[in-house]
Amino acid sequence: MELVIHLDLDSFFASVEKVATLEYSNLPVAISAPRGQAMVVAATYDAKAKGVKIGVTKNQAEKLCPNLVFVTSRMQAYTLVSKRVRDIIEKYCDEYETLGMDECFISSKSLKREYYPNSGDREENYKAISTIIENIKSEVKKKLGIEISAGVGSNKTIAKLSTSLGKPNGLVITRYEDELKLIGEQELGEITGIGPATEEKLKRAGFEKVKDLQGMNLKNIQGIVGKFPGKMVYSFLYNQPIDFVEGNPSAKSMGASRSLRYNEKYPDRIFEELLGELLQRLQKNDRSVRVISVYAMLENEIRGNKIDLKSPTKEYKKITFYSRKLYENLGVYGKVKQIGITFHRLGRFNQLELDENGYPKSIVVEEEPFIEEGELKRDLQKSFYRGMEVEHPQYGKGIVLWNERGGLRVKFGNVERLFDLAIVRNIKIIR
Repeated sequence: MELVIHLDLDSFFASVEKVATLEYSNLPVAISAPRGQAMVVAATYDAKAKGVKIGVTKNQAEKLCPNLVFVTSRMQAYTLVSKRVRDIIEKYCDEYETLGMDECFISSKSLKREYYPNSGDREENYKAISTIIENIKSEVKKKLGIEISAGVGSNKTIAKLSTSLGKPNGLVITRYEDELKLIGEQELGEITGIGPATEEKLKRAGFEKVKDLQGMNLKNIQGIVGKFPGKMVYSFLYNQPIDFVEGNPSAKSMGASRSLRYNEKYPDRIFEELLGELLQRLQKNDRSVRVISVYAMLENEIRGNKIDLKSPTKEYKKITFYSRKLYENLGVYGKVKQIGITFHRLGRFNQLELDENGYPKSIVVEEEPFIEEGELKRDLQKSFYRGMEVEHPQYGKGIVLWNERGGLRVKFGNVERLFDLAIVRNIKIIR
């Protein structure tokens, strides 16, 4: 039986700000829109407990919670942290379905077998999945300081409901024999897929909870809410989902990277090893590729290139050719700190490949610094995040402890140092 995991980062935006700034650690935090509009778009649980909800104005929020810290949204910081969370999740599965920056679904079918052997014994499978989730939660908490709520069920609806039962920072596994009871106790609006219009029609007909509908046939439900909404509602009533976990096409990717020691003289060889590793994973999972990106982190800059092949391909000779060409165009020289390659827009297409005699020797690539992260890193130079690896010309490599109002606190080995934010430009982010 397939099991579905739902992961939800608790109060994500507000939690990032709370961890990033020492003064906020014991205070309720609310986030405003990116352009500074004085309206709440996210809040920590202690703020929500005082009535600070999404859509409340700043003035209203401060009346409800006098010690509230109001922070302007920093989407680039949240994007970077979200990516680091996904890097951790990807250790345990081949693909997953994302819901914004802070949620995802994972099917047990995509879990890596070294972590989830799928023994055939249901209790053993629940136990293995519980271990995977606890490992993810623990690593995210340790490295990034934020918490995750998780739920498990036989489908997306049950998994998401289970998560809501354990918030915050919980893990709830709903066993198959308990799922119908769980669904029946829910308010109609709590079920993903029952929108406001459908809910209103059902309430006008006298229904409040899902269990009030159980026992009705499909034709009667469709007579109340319509043909397609009726099919959706009916599927929820009897725990027969019609939606399944699918990897988000625009987010599907697989990548490989390696940090190099300064005495390694052959970055080209490392790149070939990474490319070979990815091609093997691609073949094993029978996937096609549309976008390829490569990057190299040099001593003083990050270089990156990517190319959109315009159509998905499974032809490994073509993928290899363009990957190598992208790498050549980086012009890697001198000391190299890190090299990486990523295949984006993965699919399961069986496109007929043309027998081409060769590929163009000169290709047009879209130059982009480190694809997703490079641009973010430069924008975050004045807003370091706890856990970031940094380097100082005098003290060497260190780890950011806190971004305090009085300065930036960094640990170098066993020594902690506080830097004036006015001269923090001397510190470079490693990753």
